[in-house]
Amino acid sequence: MSDLHVHPSMPPLVAAPDWQFITDEVECVRCGYNLRGLTQPRCPECGLEFEWADLLDPTRRQHPYLFEHQAQHGPIASYMRTALGSLKPPRFWRTITIQQPCHGRRLWLYALIFVGLYGFIAGGVSALVLALLGIRWFGGMFIIRSGVSPPLVVILLLPLVIQLATIGALLVFQQSLSRWRIRSYHVTRVCVYSAVGLYIGMGVILFLWLAFLINSFQFLVPRTSILWSLAVGVFVMVMILTALHWWVSLWCAYRRYLKIRRAAAMLVASQIIAALVVINVYVFAF
Repeated sequence: MSDLHVHPSMPPLVAAPDWQFITDEVECVRCGYNLRGLTQPRCPECGLEFEWADLLDPTRRQHPYLFEHQAQHGPIASYMRTALGSLKPPRFWRTITIQQPCHGRRLWLYALIFVGLYGFIAGGVSALVLALLGIRWFGGMFIIRSGVSPPLVVILLLPLVIQLATIGALLVFQQSLSRWRIRSYHVTRVCVYSAVGLYIGMGVILFLWLAFLINSFQFLVPRTSILWSLAVGVFVMVMILTALHWWVSLWCAYRRYLKIRRAAAMLVASQIIAALVVINVYVFAF
């Protein structure tokens, strides 16, 4: 949406704006409905409630550090602040509003960089460990029949599959539920920023799994020892925390960013669909 030109003599935007002083069209940022002429700050098409100032004041549509908005001013610092900020979903999704425009290329660049770093670090370490253990990484049938490497491959690809499956699930809801006419770039933004903790958590899980794999080949720690039980407990705890962080991030995004009142129901429904996709991918692949 282009910047809106408001006449300087227009009174402060506390109540409904005086439309004769506004030259540009004003659309709902969630569904695209033309809001021109309305007196109530609520979209009659999708039900989104807003403040007129958020739509008509250009300064409110710029995020202070988000990589999409500030990449040209300091891409590395902006990228790090965005990634670290997304690890605190309640605070992060308070700073992002649906009125702030989405820059698709920068959003996808942000996602590709993170996925690339995850694949380079996690995949590189996995390949090194498998090579040290004498397992061929690219020996497809041998690896699958060995009963050792498929879990590593699953863990490595799992965050990407979950992320894409969640995007697909939300797009299904976008088409099937007329009440929430959410645009595709809003869905992408939700899943991209919410998945940072998912990738970090799955990376830790992968490294723990590699440690178990090394122990199984080298017999360093007996499975009846306290240290083994402690390691298993840490592994399970990391899995639980990773899943909880992903779900909390999605819930905060649904409720505070997309303004969906039944955010919990949307979370459950989208994750059931994502889980079915993951199970089918796993069954098809292995």
